[in-house]
Amino acid sequence: MKEPKNFNKPLTKWILFKTAMHPVVAGGVIFGGGFWILIQIVVFFSDNSSGWDTKEGLINGLIVGMFIFCFLIGILAFSSISNDILPIKKIEKVMGISFTDEMDKYNITEMNHKDDLWFLYNKGARVLVMNRNYIKKIKSIKNYNKYGTLLIINAVRFDGEKIKIKFTNEGIRELAQWFLNKDTVDDEFEQATD
Repeated sequence: MKEPKNFNKPLTKWILFKTAMHPVVAGGVIFGGGFWILIQIVVFFSDNSSGWDTKEGLINGLIVGMFIFCFLIGILAFSSISNDILPIKKIEKVMGISFTDEMDKYNITEMNHKDDLWFLYNKGARVLVMNRNYIKKIKSIKNYNKYGTLLIINAVRFDGEKIKIKFTNEGIRELAQWFLNKDTVDDEFEQATD
């Protein structure tokens, strides 16, 4: 997989969303186009008892393919907004900062970025953003599903509220390593800090 893009200007939530959506749109185009081709094959080889001619089949297949494409893009865009962008807005609200201003202030232009204050991680269509001052303590890291592909961090926010951060195994481990200033995070990680 290619490395996420480095921008010449500081990141914004829109740039994060747009970049994360690239693989989603590509997948939607491939899936919608494949479905359109499948419908064309069915229409072409059918006995035409439905009364469709080839021209109607092309048009109907195109409409159905476009509908599936738009439907998938809508669902996946909503998923990206709710899982990736809304947590950034929550950090902004709770900490009283502006993500865009912070990226501008520290000149952060990379999708994968780690420094003393900010952690940005992009993998496929997902983005994980964290400010070191947002988390006070990591209590545990646990499997979210039986396959171990998703992990969840149980943490305490700077104001004492308990939070959960769910992301891919690799992303959560990198976040924990960054927060704890460690080279690795043990598989049997239970209590990171007390």
